[in-house]
Amino acid sequence: MIEKATADYAPGWPPISPVSVSFFTSWALLDLPASEHGETICSCATEIGRAFSMSAEFTSVLESMGRSAMGIYQHLGWRDGTVGLRDILDDSVYRCIVPSGYRGAEGELWYVRVLPPLVDAASHHVAYTSPYVLRGKTEADWLGFFERQERNVQPLPVGEDKALRRKAFLKRGPTPNYWNEFVFLGYHSASDSAIELCGIPDRPRTLPHASLARW
Repeated sequence: MIEKATADYAPGWPPISPVSVSFFTSWALLDLPASEHGETICSCATEIGRAFSMSAEFTSVLESMGRSAMGIYQHLGWRDGTVGLRDILDDSVYRCIVPSGYRGAEGELWYVRVLPPLVDAASHHVAYTSPYVLRGKTEADWLGFFERQERNVQPLPVGEDKALRRKAFLKRGPTPNYWNEFVFLGYHSASDSAIELCGIPDRPRTLPHASLARW
């Protein structure tokens, strides 16, 4: 499946492909189910590592990365070299280092994978993948998207967290390549440090390259 997706999406950077290497590699190693039980390459590596006495520190890093997922965040502004990002699904706020160097502007929506500090000495989260800046749609538009995905699924039991189900959808989607396809079809423009996307996945007419869809 990874080999076929590599051929379909040619991960790199515009103008080669809007599916960046950091986005694609994270999907392939951390999100893509390797079996019907939901294991990933990362979770398999973690279990094999335990069997062969991999260090507890490295095991912890792999587990943290394996739990991560892409998310949608509101840019809250810069302070002391870090950006504040608010998760639109549960309002959690993270101070993040952005390795790509993209600074953006307050109020932007970013589609990015945020990793927690992986060692005790670190205090900031990391915007691990290159930022995808979501243009033309608001937070309300995206929350409406998630509501539409839930119309035909079983209601959550009382007390269950709706945000957790939505985060699971961001990690796996309804099909393995769902989010690769969104990035591919939603591409609008790019700089050296960020890529801009337009549209909403379930509204094909809003996607700039919908005619190329493989959904």
